[in-house]
Amino acid sequence: MKSNTKLQVRVISPWFGKLETEEAFFSVDLPAEKADALLCQWAPSEELFAFPRRKAWFCCEPQVMFRSIEGGTWPAIRARLASHEFLCHNHPDPRWRVPHMTHWAPLAVNHRAERKDKAVAVVSNHAALLGGGTVTKAIATAS
Repeated sequence: MKSNTKLQVRVISPWFGKLETEEAFFSVDLPAEKADALLCQWAPSEELFAFPRRKAWFCCEPQVMFRSIEGGTWPAIRARLASHEFLCHNHPDPRWRVPHMTHWAPLAVNHRAERKDKAVAVVSNHAALLGGGTVTKAIATAS
């Protein structure tokens, strides 16, 4: 990465578009040959395994999600990557953990009089969504 430019990160993702932070520019449209790094979000691809520079697989799904996709089981997929090339919320090395984001807006409490306090909800997919700053730092510090 040149000191006068942002880290250019090619993203492979079924949901992502573009994101710019102080340190990096993420885009699904960035050609691999112009990218300083590659971030593969969700399902891994052969491009992830072949990319010659900084790269990471960011996964927010439980291990069972990858039993039948190309690349094989979760352990087989991870075995093809270095430890720092796999980012998730429960990575054994805290440097490569990406927090799990389940809510992206301020919480709003219902203060209306007709509210009934009769239920509790816990929402979790046991995963982690793209957290630009955290992912940027993880990719930027990987060697």
